[in-house]
Amino acid sequence: QASCLPCIPGRFYDEQRFRTMCEACVTGKFSNKTNLKSCFDCPQGFYQNEKGQTLCIPCFPGEFGNETGLAKCHKCDIGRVTQEKALTECSLCLPGKSTERKGSEKCISCSAGRFSNHTGGRCENCAKGQYRASTKETNEKNDKYIISLTTCDTCPAGMYQNSEGQAWCLPCVPGRFNDERGIGTQCKVCPRGSFSNKTELKSCFDCPEGYNQKDKGSVRCDLCDLGKFSNMPGSCTNCPPGTYQDSRGQPEPFSTPPT
Repeated sequence: QASCLPCIPGRFYDEQRFRTMCEACVTGKFSNKTNLKSCFDCPQGFYQNEKGQTLCIPCFPGEFGNETGLAKCHKCDIGRVTQEKALTECSLCLPGKSTERKGSEKCISCSAGRFSNHTGGRCENCAKGQYRASTKETNEKNDKYIISLTTCDTCPAGMYQNSEGQAWCLPCVPGRFNDERGIGTQCKVCPRGSFSNKTELKSCFDCPEGYNQKDKGSVRCDLCDLGKFSNMPGSCTNCPPGTYQDSRGQPEPFSTPPT
């Protein structure tokens, strides 16, 4: 040949290797002109994952490029996002919001039963004895709404929650009660001599006079048998000598008439 051919865009001439052919730009680099002796690094916010290319590709939303010469953009970590192309860093999600996975382009509110109390954090499960019910996406400038996404509520007395990440508390069932807030175990069992016949009770009812209950966790009291009485909550007593009781569920014995 009477003259040399120029290296076309996407290729370059390596003087040190004295090649008879132009070489393709490696990944992370490009050339957009002829007769180049080296390729250019992709700028920050861009990448190129193929050889011999004439341009670089912008990082997609959910990704970022904080270095030059990237063959692949980095994915934003959980709790961080990019919503536009060609960005060099990710933005932090506000408290109460996060992302479900790496490489996300939008922060979303923590789902019910979860919360996030700092910027760029993950949504965490509410602890046992707590809950968070709110999942609404409205009125984000309202301070009360923001607080509801960043903290969990404590279960009230009469209720409990023994699992993490829950949207509500469970009611104490009949036969049980709970006199404390934030209980993360089952409700307490009603002691002997008492009962509960409703849900969400903070205390059990004492058995009335003439009734007793020998078992724990009961939903009702039983009548005292014949020959017994009860004038104190929850216990039946045998009639003392010289007295009797011929009816069930009585608070006092009768005196035995003289013979």
